[in-house]
Amino acid sequence: MRSKITSIVVQKNQWINNQNLALKFLNEEKKQKKVTQKDILDFALRGVVTLEREKLFRENVQNRDSGELHFMPIIENVEMNLESLSFDLKTYYLPKGFLDKINFDFQPQEFKLTDSEERINDFIENYIQKYQLRKYRKEGKIQENDHVVLLITDVKANLEQKFELIANSKDAKTLEAALLNKELDAEFDFEINQDTKKIKILGVFFYTNEKLTDANVIDLGIEKVQTIAQLREFMHQNLTEEVVVNSIFKYGVNVLLDLKKHNPKLLLPKDLIESDIKGFNFTKDFEGNKEQIVRESLEDFYWLNAVALKFNLFISSQELNEEVQRVQLSINPVMLNQIDTKKIADAILFQKVGAVYLAKYQPEEFEKIQKYLNFK
Repeated sequence: MRSKITSIVVQKNQWINNQNLALKFLNEEKKQKKVTQKDILDFALRGVVTLEREKLFRENVQNRDSGELHFMPIIENVEMNLESLSFDLKTYYLPKGFLDKINFDFQPQEFKLTDSEERINDFIENYIQKYQLRKYRKEGKIQENDHVVLLITDVKANLEQKFELIANSKDAKTLEAALLNKELDAEFDFEINQDTKKIKILGVFFYTNEKLTDANVIDLGIEKVQTIAQLREFMHQNLTEEVVVNSIFKYGVNVLLDLKKHNPKLLLPKDLIESDIKGFNFTKDFEGNKEQIVRESLEDFYWLNAVALKFNLFISSQELNEEVQRVQLSINPVMLNQIDTKKIADAILFQKVGAVYLAKYQPEEFEKIQKYLNFK
């Protein structure tokens, strides 16, 4: 592994402006507590370093033609006072040709779907026999277990998002509990992650069990589904796609595990590990082995990106955006701030790795599932 140094010098006017912004932010955060000059300098430094590290890392990663694999830069040689700031960013990387030393040719574990055709068909039949028919509540107030469609507005970010929640009293502090006994068209404010959001109720409905037939299947509101036969086909396509995606992801993870077993262990520089430990979001009460966790994270990054470089795998903005949107629609709105786009991108990459090895070592299986994959 090699390293290279990128020297960063921040212009005086920019550095002073960064300090002013840091002072403004810290005054708002600390309120009654006194903000020291050290607080300002340290906060402003962290902001500049974060931006410059991510900028350099992004430039390195996007330069795929170099044939190099770069780790996140680490900071060195900081010189800082009220009027100036300079520091070095040290980037560890694998040079062009490093892929030639890796054994990518091995027989991975056998690919298996996580669910069977029989179970998919059973699910479809149970769905048809005991379908929960949606009925809209037209009068009264929101009741326990009602489904509520609402619009959540983040005024600061000027962002509106539509969600569906189930009103319930399990936890009095949640938005689900706050919805109970509200008028069907109510508008109110609610605090989510210490940030007040505007809530507008758009509709309220509940479910009753009823068998689906050709007469009522149209009430599902699914485009191109007018008969039970069309519903079976539609559900089979979507359920199989979900099973395939989960299976190919799991297979890709196993491929990476096998790749590690068939190659020498990666030797990581001590200062790279120490830098990542500082940047890792360990909780204050964490009692595990921090170095081991960071080392494994760096190794996973190396092997996943090595195989991506080897087979020219990349993730388009469209692929990432579509997957992020799918995740957003499937989780509670209070968890939106916890969405990690890097983990989502890695999940897509694992699927692509799995697809490459499946096409090579089990081409018949790959041919069966290829049409269900959502990427190129």
